[in-house]
Formats: sequence, structure tokens, C-alpha cells
Amino acid sequence: MADDPIVQLLAKQSAARLRDMDATLSGQITDLQVQQVWVRRALEEKGVTPPTTSPATSETTHGENGSRAKRKRSNKREAIMKVLMTNPNRVWLPSEVKEGLLAEGIDSSVEAVRVTLRRMGDDRELVRPADGNGWKVADPAAHQLTAPGSEEPDKRAMTF
Repeated sequence: MADDPIVQLLAKQSAARLRDMDATLSGQITDLQVQQVWVRRALEEKGVTPPTTSPATSETTHGENGSRAKRKRSNKREAIMKVLMTNPNRVWLPSEVKEGLLAEGIDSSVEAVRVTLRRMGDDRELVRPADGNGWKVADPAAHQLTAPGSEEPDKRAMTF
């Protein structure tokens, strides 16, 4: 087991609980990234240059001994799904998804988007139309954020 006491504590949880915790954290990270984009846009409107780090990438961190930790690649799936869910019944081309990501403050190449869309298709999150061009959300209802016991979308409180 790891030497980290937090990891040891978490390892006592069931795998299902850890998956739930991971999914919750992914949603919170996505929400924070969107909020960061808004703040950066507001800074730009004030004529202030926002920080240069992208909200979709993690900054390099340093370990306890001062060594550089490896950068983690961003997970664009949540951001892509958020773009697709703006019109879940539409068939999206990779270039259109790229533009949607850019509007959210996430810069990515069309090729990177294409690869992620294909992987999401392999995982059955997305489907291709009969003509084989573009992608569409496989089950839009599975991706709707709803408040418990409500049919309304969840109005998550902003954390800043």
C-alpha cells in the first residue's frame, strides 16, 4: 500500500464508492474550469492580461523533494460532452467541436478532438449517423445534470 496516509484511508473505501468520488470530482473540475474561463474573460474585458495557463491543462507541480512531477494530460471528454450537450441531437463534426471548445476557452487541435471523439464512440458515449460523418450523443438523457428529485437542471453554486 502507498506511504501516503490519505491514499491508505481512501483505499479502505469500496471500488464503487471510489468511482463515485472520482466522477463527482471530475464534474467539479469541469465546473471550475468553466468558471475560470468566465473570470479570465472578465479580466480581458477590464484590459487585464489573464494568466497564460489553459484551464484544461494542469500546471507542473513539484514533489516534496523539489523534483518536477510529470504533467498530466487533460481529459477533454467532459468538455467535449458539454459542447455536444448544447445540442445533443445534432450531428457534430470535429471542426465544430473544436470551435465549441475554443468558445469555452479550451484550445485543441482538430486531430486531438477527432481522436477523442473516436474513443468516445468506442466507449459508446457517442454514435455515428448512417452516413458515417460526424458524431452524436448516444444517450442524451444520461448526460443531463438534474437536481435530486427535480426535473430541472442542477443550478450548481459557483464556488468563488
